[in-house]
Amino acid sequence: MARALLKGGAGVHRRTIRSRRVALNEQAREAIRICIASLNRIPAPDEFLFLSREGGNRPTDRTQAHRILKSLGRDCGIEAARVSTHSPRKMFVRSVYDASKHDLIRAQRIVDHSSPVITARYFESTQSELDDVVLGDGAVLAGLGTGSLAGISPAGSSVQRYAHYVVPEIVS
Repeated sequence: MARALLKGGAGVHRRTIRSRRVALNEQAREAIRICIASLNRIPAPDEFLFLSREGGNRPTDRTQAHRILKSLGRDCGIEAARVSTHSPRKMFVRSVYDASKHDLIRAQRIVDHSSPVITARYFESTQSELDDVVLGDGAVLAGLGTGSLAGISPAGSSVQRYAHYVVPEIVS
C-alpha cells in the first residue's frame, strides 16, 4: 500500500507500478551502509531511510528534499535554479549513457524509460558542446569534398540555404 502511494499516486491519475531489480555497484552499496550506520540502529525493511521531521515512519516530503538539494548545491557552488529533486536522476542517466559508450537504447532500458525519446530529453548540451561536435576532429562536412556536392542544384542545396547562418561567424 505505501509503495502504491509513494510511487504510483492515488485516484484517477495513478500510474501503473512496475517492479524491477536494480543492480547497485560497490560504491552505492557503501553509501547505503554509511547511511544506515549513521542511524545507530538497523531500520526495519518497511521503514523509510529518509524520515520526515514530523516523526513516525513518514518519508521526507518532496518540498523538504528540494530544500536540502538546493542547499547542498549552493554549498558546492552550483546555481540554485539548476538544482531540483530530479537532478540526481538526470546525473545518473547521463552517467549510464556515458558508461554505455553513448548507447541510447541500453541507457533507456537501464533507467526503465518507456522510450529513447524520454531518455534523450535528459541530456543538456551547450552551444559550445554542439559546435565542438561539428568543428571537432571528425568535422561533419570534412568528408564532403566538392565532388560530393556536384550535381546538387545550388537553389536546393542545404549548404546554400543555411550558409547565411554560418558565414557571419566565419567572417567575424
